[in-house]
Amino acid sequence: MRFCEVSSSVMSLLTMWMQIVLVANIWNVFFSFKQKKLSYIVVAFITLILAFFGKQLLSYANINPRHTISEEGVQFLICQPLSLWALFFVGISVLTAINIALNLEWKENHVTPMSIKYCGDRLPVGLCYWKDNGRLIFSNIKMNSLCYEITGEPLLNGNLFYDKVFGERISLSNGSIWNFQHKLLIMDGETIHELVAYNMTKLYRKKESLEKSMVEIRRMNNALREYNMNIDDTVRKEEILKAKMNIHDEMNHQILATTAIKSEDITKTERKEILDLWKQNAVMLCREAYKSNPNSDLEYLKSLGDMLGIKISVEKEVLEKLSLKEQQLFFISAREALANGAKHSKAKNMYVFIEEEESVKKIIFQTDGLIPVGKIREGGGLSNLRKIVESIGGEIETCVSDNFKLIVKIFKEEGSNEI
Repeated sequence: MRFCEVSSSVMSLLTMWMQIVLVANIWNVFFSFKQKKLSYIVVAFITLILAFFGKQLLSYANINPRHTISEEGVQFLICQPLSLWALFFVGISVLTAINIALNLEWKENHVTPMSIKYCGDRLPVGLCYWKDNGRLIFSNIKMNSLCYEITGEPLLNGNLFYDKVFGERISLSNGSIWNFQHKLLIMDGETIHELVAYNMTKLYRKKESLEKSMVEIRRMNNALREYNMNIDDTVRKEEILKAKMNIHDEMNHQILATTAIKSEDITKTERKEILDLWKQNAVMLCREAYKSNPNSDLEYLKSLGDMLGIKISVEKEVLEKLSLKEQQLFFISAREALANGAKHSKAKNMYVFIEEEESVKKIIFQTDGLIPVGKIREGGGLSNLRKIVESIGGEIETCVSDNFKLIVKIFKEEGSNEI
């Protein structure tokens, strides 16, 4: 069967098919030129020519019946066997499909201006590039929308838009906050301006939340500091109360001893000892009413020692090495050392000095007089002092050799409780 003997409807369908192949080959030629590959261009151009002539022959045969075709060449081609025309249609269609597939594969595997634009438009940040004269090279959808919302105009000039947003944090009507960063790039000896817009809404909100948290932390820190000071004051008052109770008990015994003077024969030395104990307890009872102040406290400490018959050797420079709270601990410890020296060892001198090491500061109270025999038993005053020092991370140590030493250790390591 010859091709010219097919029905007109089949001829029309084949004409339409060849029209589609022709359009596809036009696209192949255009895209092959973009690739600048000679083999692709040659194949695309040959299939385009074949598709064009095939479409023209089919259109001519469809319009003119076979018996009216006068051109011998056209009639010769139209009247070829149907199998040859089928081979032609299949061949040109396969070549066109292969060429399309190769072009699409190249498009997927190579970076083109369109692929850059496609990816740039899908970034969450705004991008804009322009030359020194303000002429735009590239801007993505996000930057275009930001420009329109900020200025009310489309993005046409990079310099004008940069002047609007330079050095500012922009807050939009939807509540989002944007930051713009500008950079100069040198490409092929030409200066290119880059402007990147970042959405910093979440970061800004976290910053605000962090600032509120810091305010709350400072408030709590101040409250804890005040609470700690109140604890120190409470401990000091508790210590004074216990000391008063001890003194009260001793005074009861002294009252009984004093009453016994009338009824018993006692020596002059015993009377002097009873009088000295009365002086000591009277001095202890006066301590609470005294106002705290580093210089007056030192003078008071020395006057207290004079009343008890103990000379205190301490320089004012010692206090300069101590913080305010360390000074408070110094005077508490000094009074305890003084009371112990007068009561137990009949001391005449007390020497105070400070030794500083890399991680610890030592306050040493050294008294002369009688040396304790056997193991030292801590009474109420020394026991309370130990609790106070240990509560702030320090330590107390007693040392007996040629004299008696009370050593208060204050650690300077970071993380330990500083006074």
